[in-house]
Amino acid sequence: MTDNILTLTRTFPDVDPETVYDAWTRPELLADWYGPEGFENEIHEMDVRVGGRYHLTMIAPDGAHYPLSGEYRTLEPPNRLAFSWKWENQRTGIGNDITLVTVEIRQVARGTQVTLTHSEFADAERRDNHRHGWEPALDKLGRILASN
Repeated sequence: MTDNILTLTRTFPDVDPETVYDAWTRPELLADWYGPEGFENEIHEMDVRVGGRYHLTMIAPDGAHYPLSGEYRTLEPPNRLAFSWKWENQRTGIGNDITLVTVEIRQVARGTQVTLTHSEFADAERRDNHRHGWEPALDKLGRILASN
């Protein structure tokens, strides 16, 4: 099953871990970068506490809606957070399994390093589909952090 784990690492220069953690846990910040390039987000709920739920809809440039939700499992500001992930629309073709996203945030010499691990995929195809969303999303996050 380890083959069905997606791990991505990014380093954000001249940014502190608190700022990065806030980008993951404040709805107005998350809405700016979450999802692939060109996507917009509607944040319906973000109850950022262990056991709290989130619900958002990613809106593609063509107008397609991709609702997802989950529950916060771990919150250790500013170093770590984990949450479940479930696509609400089974017609997306990208799976409706419940998976787990873990974000580790650590100070490094010239900024902050983020390691995102998205696990518990049913198969490699679903893992790879999520790579196509997370990679550009993390790139967007880096651009936003650099511009502040």
